[in-house]
Amino acid sequence: VMNGVPNSPINRYHQVENAIMENNSLVNSDHVQLAAGSDLERSALPVDSRMANNLFYSEADHELFTVYDDISGIEFENNASNRESSFGTEHDFVIQNIELQRASNGLLYPTDPALASFGVTRDLDPIQKEETGTTWYAKPEKSSKFEGGSVINVAAGEGALAAAVRDSSAGDELVLQSGNHVVSRILEITHPLTIRSAGSADDVRIDYERSALFEIKDGGSLYLKGVTISGEMTPDSAGNTLIRTQRGSMLNNYDLIIEDSNIVDLDINHSFNVLTVEKSTLADHIRITGSNFSNITGYVLKLDAEIDDFGIYNAEYVTIENSSFENVESALVAYYRGGTDESTFGPHFLLSDTSLINVGNGSRNKTESSMLLHGVQVSTIHDNKIENSQPVVLKHTVGEPVTRIFDNSFVATDAPSVEELNSDKENTAQIYDNDFSGAMD
Repeated sequence: VMNGVPNSPINRYHQVENAIMENNSLVNSDHVQLAAGSDLERSALPVDSRMANNLFYSEADHELFTVYDDISGIEFENNASNRESSFGTEHDFVIQNIELQRASNGLLYPTDPALASFGVTRDLDPIQKEETGTTWYAKPEKSSKFEGGSVINVAAGEGALAAAVRDSSAGDELVLQSGNHVVSRILEITHPLTIRSAGSADDVRIDYERSALFEIKDGGSLYLKGVTISGEMTPDSAGNTLIRTQRGSMLNNYDLIIEDSNIVDLDINHSFNVLTVEKSTLADHIRITGSNFSNITGYVLKLDAEIDDFGIYNAEYVTIENSSFENVESALVAYYRGGTDESTFGPHFLLSDTSLINVGNGSRNKTESSMLLHGVQVSTIHDNKIENSQPVVLKHTVGEPVTRIFDNSFVATDAPSVEELNSDKENTAQIYDNDFSGAMD
């Protein structure tokens, strides 16, 4: 429930007035925010509103409700929760242990008959997918954009990979045969394309002679699997990159996957990134798994082109798992969502089972971090080893971000830093079960 803007224009937040919120079941929904977004502009409080007969069930151990301003304009009546909380006590919630059971309609209900008046009604019949839309339009399950094409073998040698990319179609797999593939032009990725080795990353090496190897164009997506890519043959100039998005906005979002690959020696000059993005481009997913990155003078993922602070960002989901990063002079990721607009729920960041060694110590690393997560709404960092690196830095900017940092080992590295930029409340980050025995602080 947001605060509104007084006399709001049509494109801002209108005051919440006469809102009725009753007979709803919120099951394991981690956060309920009231008067959210309260600031000098959004100062119109909720008024003449009511929350009644709702069921709030949560297995989490933190406070479910967060109040950002005066909520006296919301009346609370006959709500129930399974967790004791100061908010529930203050607003006369029925608080008791609640056991849930799934009914024939697929929904969860309390088994205690005394709680029958709380939450969603028993006669609710959820709409099934096959009941939606027109009868003449098929409703297929969503498939991967990298499927459905041809498998094309590409021999090692100069020019062969460039020709294969040029002649490919959406969903194709280019299977690189063992040897050294030398690329003398920037490869434009205009549709979903997989480039993988016939064996492993030890069998296939790609060298390139331009300032970028891949440029993802509107409509393109890229899946790299089982390859070794080196920057040794790139021009001796600052600001090279392995992958870049097109200059200018994209209509379509893209995916980037790097799996079981080695990215090495992006160090011919300073500020050599793995991925460089442009303003008005958005990745649905960036996923790095089972891969090794070493000797990089820039960033691995530079996702900070949206600096207008309108709540816009360059990637929805970033997932890094079972990988290693060594001798990266700038940060592993510079991930930026600015402003205080709450119209979107991302970005989302996950780092797990990964090692960072000597990351972020370059003199040109403006983030002063091994990872900068600015405005990221969901951050999960667990089971990693971070050694001799700059600290993990998180800056909370909007809403109630979900930040969890646990089961990590920090060696010769400062503890993570979390800062609230637009709120005087204590940050909500959960940092626990980490080993700081080798930390600098």
